[in-house]
Amino acid sequence: MLTSKNSVSSSPTLMSFARRMTFAVLLPLLVLTLVSTPGFAQSVTGTISGVVTDPNGAVVGGANVTLQRDQTKDKRDQVTNDSGRFSFAAVQPGIYTLKIEHQGFETLLRTKVVLSANESLALGELALKTGQVTETVMVQSQGQIVEKESSDLTARLTSDQIGLISTKGRDITSLLRLIPGTSNNDDIEAVGEGFGTDLPNFSGQRGR
Repeated sequence: MLTSKNSVSSSPTLMSFARRMTFAVLLPLLVLTLVSTPGFAQSVTGTISGVVTDPNGAVVGGANVTLQRDQTKDKRDQVTNDSGRFSFAAVQPGIYTLKIEHQGFETLLRTKVVLSANESLALGELALKTGQVTETVMVQSQGQIVEKESSDLTARLTSDQIGLISTKGRDITSLLRLIPGTSNNDDIEAVGEGFGTDLPNFSGQRGR
């Protein structure tokens, strides 16, 4: 009888231990699964914005703006606001074609609009010419557009870049020099100094 009691009383303990072990094993797996999902990945999308004007420089509200990705032919549509402005958010990096239409003006077609990862691309003023909507004016984007609306600078280092670029003394802080707006000032107390390089400062801020 005593043996039977011990067996019965030890059974819940074994079951509780088994449940704790199962939870301890499954919890890390669950965390890894959640972290690896796209929702937790670093965003690489950017924005494309601009202002639609008429030949006299006045803003044009109510113009239809279509953004099409050349590779997939996916389209997004917007209507300019009272200030003649449009802004496409969460845009994947790639090459795009922008079409602007409004009654009383020729259709403006801007091709080869290149958006990089995490970029806020401001196209500036896009002037429409007086005419019929059936007439089309095609403009091909060339060269780098000067950003005049924001002082923000962004960049993204991929795993391939980190793997291929040699670093002095295996100091990964030297890779920060590839980011726009960085400069390097000698500082014996900088983080990377002990590894052969100093930590750059960003946009004129202090290196520390």
